[in-house]
Amino acid sequence: MAAGQHNLRRVAATAALIFAVIAASAVSIVCAYPIFSHTYDEPAHIAAGLELLGRGTYTYEQQHPPLARIAVAIGPYLTGARPRGEAEIFDEGLAILYGSGDYLATLGAARLGVLPFLIAVIALTAAWAYYDFGAVVAITSAVVLATTPPLLAHAGLATTDVPLTAMLVTSLFAFRLWLDKPNALRSTIVGASTALAITAKLSALVFLPACFLAATMLRELCGQGERTRPSLARQVVRGLPGGILAFCFVLWL
Repeated sequence: MAAGQHNLRRVAATAALIFAVIAASAVSIVCAYPIFSHTYDEPAHIAAGLELLGRGTYTYEQQHPPLARIAVAIGPYLTGARPRGEAEIFDEGLAILYGSGDYLATLGAARLGVLPFLIAVIALTAAWAYYDFGAVVAITSAVVLATTPPLLAHAGLATTDVPLTAMLVTSLFAFRLWLDKPNALRSTIVGASTALAITAKLSALVFLPACFLAATMLRELCGQGERTRPSLARQVVRGLPGGILAFCFVLWL
């Protein structure tokens, strides 16, 4: 009982420190919103997302899937921004920003849609580090991520990069857990998170298979797969339908 309470307090203390790191990082990013004007591609992402939310169509550009663009368009949409009807995607984005009546507020609302993905990146990386290495490495991982300038810079922009990063980390951590116990629930989570990564950015179609293969090979080379190999095939077969169904449903949605 005493050991269990001690472990619970340790987990709570670790979570509190990681939460403080995430909060400090988020505040620093939000404070920088009004300092920097939009980058070249932010208006395009806002325009495409707002078209989908406001009109239910996605015709401006199909180079990127809609997940990240929906995220950056939710804030402007809730503050009253609507599609402007321009023929070209960049003209549409600029018309939304400059025609809103408050350029900085609209741009900040769009950038705010990326913040949850940064929180997910730091939190899930810390959880993964805790799972494999313990509290010290988890806190260190959170601090390193929260003070990495390129990550903070991209997390302050209404673009697709940090949403993709968050979904990749989610998928890889889910696959890491699946390798330990490939049951139906974990297969479903891997399928859903993989689909979310693809709908964040199509480059996940290249990144994830390579990472999944590398993780599996590394596990085998380290001898960690030998203990469960006899029952692995049965577990995979039982979990496969749920994973495929979750993948297809999330991708369709």
